[in-house]
Amino acid sequence: MAIVQDYVNYGTGISVTITLTSLPSTSGRCSTVIVNDTATGKFTDYMGVITLRTTTGTHASDMACYAYLFGGTGTAYDSPGTNADAAVTVATNWNLKGPIVINFGTSVTGLASQTRIFMVSPVFGGEVPAQFGVILQNQTGINLDSTAGNLSINFVPVYHT
Repeated sequence: MAIVQDYVNYGTGISVTITLTSLPSTSGRCSTVIVNDTATGKFTDYMGVITLRTTTGTHASDMACYAYLFGGTGTAYDSPGTNADAAVTVATNWNLKGPIVINFGTSVTGLASQTRIFMVSPVFGGEVPAQFGVILQNQTGINLDSTAGNLSINFVPVYHT
């Protein structure tokens, strides 16, 4: 009897379109969606990688950013998610998954960068939806950085061979 081995593999990261430059504190932003490979069923999960940097100033408020995931079919999405890079009004009645907290720690003066890595399927109860995106809410007390290269949200496909 042959031994069956399962290897975890990672594809090339996919960036969502989301304008995070100079995002003010207490503001939210919605991304475009990632379309899961439903034709072949190849990808079993995605590894999310969020990298953020704040501008010069003193962190206050929650000293964190919150990433919420929303799922969809292509014609309908968890409210208030859309397949558009657009501003979102921060509210408490969202039908989203999360939050994934990107913590900036104690009150820091000056530029601060943070990266948060997470798996997508556990956020959705074990299965990745046909499409998904992210809404980022800034609650650091100061704006995010004005340089786009210091801000990114990527999803790396995960599959087994």
